[in-house]
Amino acid sequence: TPLQKHVMFFDRNKDGIIYPSETYQGFRAIGCGVFLSSLAAAFIHLGLSRKTRPGKPFSFRFPIEVNNIKLSKHTSDSGVYDREGRSV
Repeated sequence: TPLQKHVMFFDRNKDGIIYPSETYQGFRAIGCGVFLSSLAAAFIHLGLSRKTRPGKPFSFRFPIEVNNIKLSKHTSDSGVYDREGRSV
């Protein structure tokens, strides 16, 4: 889906699972500083890891599964993405 394509940028090793270190590397690649990249990686993974791993045990590695990224969307989203995950 377009949303999966969007988040695949952060899957640096292309294995379908995004770890905080990969999110950090992705933010650094687009020019963000160390502090912002670290903060963003922590915030994103704390919020999305459990949502994208239904039925799986908690992991201290806070992985995000790209195939399940659609599960992280909720009805109160700001409208930045349409129902298919494309930027509006």
